[in-house]
Amino acid sequence: MNTEKTIGVKQVIRLEWMQKTADMLIAGRSEKDIRAELEEYLKDKSGGGGTLYRADKTKSIAVSLLMNAWASPRKELKALRDAALTYLKDKPEDALVCHWLMYAGAYPFLFNICGVFGALFSNSKEPILKNQIMSRIYEIYGERSTVERCSRYAIRTFIVWGFLKDNGKTGIYEKNEPKPINSPFLGGLLLESALRSLPEQKSSLQSLLASPGFFPFTLPQMSGSRIAQENERLQLEHLEEEYLKVKN
Repeated sequence: MNTEKTIGVKQVIRLEWMQKTADMLIAGRSEKDIRAELEEYLKDKSGGGGTLYRADKTKSIAVSLLMNAWASPRKELKALRDAALTYLKDKPEDALVCHWLMYAGAYPFLFNICGVFGALFSNSKEPILKNQIMSRIYEIYGERSTVERCSRYAIRTFIVWGFLKDNGKTGIYEKNEPKPINSPFLGGLLLESALRSLPEQKSSLQSLLASPGFFPFTLPQMSGSRIAQENERLQLEHLEEEYLKVKN
């Protein structure tokens, strides 16, 4: 599946919604039950954190985003989901990373937008302007109303998840302090999620670890051999340099 230009991010999704979905999975609830409870739970909730009346269409979009991220991911993400869910159950303090790797794995558009921010932040210590962001995004996806709208939802999601902060003026963003990831195993799951967002699902280890798309986090020290040893879905190749790839 070529996921390079998949978008699909049509609403702001809050962390507590992701956590509720994961909690129901941990409790052994069926996909049908999870969907039904999410539909009831989200009927009066907004991505901004307030309450509102949700039309059936907008509620269904939010439910679908959550189901695709956690409860019913596409086939190639199920083993990653199971590993992340097991980790989350034991280490709830790392919930942010677990939710992000599943949401961005389901919607690679999020990784790409994160990469745009990370690249801009790496080149400047100044706040980032929305027109800078959108110029880069349009280079990737084309200048379409759908791209602008989904980018707006993605950026607002980054803000409510704590990756970014408004600097007090509309359309100007600063980055928050990155969250340290202390577990190499969890770091490996994040790398897997990122690799699955690439069309070839393969990258040099050096460039992957330095990816600007990881700007919300500080990755732990990880060797290629350890990553591949702890994650049976990933394979290490030794060419002119080390490459990490998703196994077929």
